[in-house]
Amino acid sequence: MRTRNCFKRPLAFLLSAALLVTFQFPLQARGATLSDIKGHWAESYINRAVNYGFVLGYPNGTFVPDKPVTRAEFTKMVNSALGNSGTANLSFTDVPYYEWYYDQVGKAVSAAYVTGYEDNTFRPANNITRQEAAVMIARLVPTYGASKSITGYGDYSSISDWARSALIKVTGKGYLGPYSDGLLHPT
Repeated sequence: MRTRNCFKRPLAFLLSAALLVTFQFPLQARGATLSDIKGHWAESYINRAVNYGFVLGYPNGTFVPDKPVTRAEFTKMVNSALGNSGTANLSFTDVPYYEWYYDQVGKAVSAAYVTGYEDNTFRPANNITRQEAAVMIARLVPTYGASKSITGYGDYSSISDWARSALIKVTGKGYLGPYSDGLLHPT
């Protein structure tokens, strides 16, 4: 039980922070003061994520907390949170070996939480949607017995069929919830 709680707490924190706040790369030294988060609603979450080592910010001392997270950045954060170190051969046509995210995507594929798109792409520069993040997270976290009706959300009809069961699981476990407007904003 202790292992599950240790796993759940940092991961739940990462998920809530990553899905509500944006994190950016390249990274700067740990423990640096980020000049653009003071007074931001997520300042404490960002500082905690920096302290955990999930994210660090830009070399110029900024964080850009309202900029969307890309799919490559999200895999980097999840890998950092979980300590993923495995590797896999990649066949995605848009993940060249010389890009910073190549190893990160390889770790994500090795951990089996990333599969890519039907056209054999990963789309690393695309902003990750909440439903894509929910699917990735549902593949990683213990969600047995977790279910919650999501039909009551006003934007339920905008949830893709392939993401519905993942959103049921991650909302049921409390890893993801609605925004202050009561909507999930899956896309």
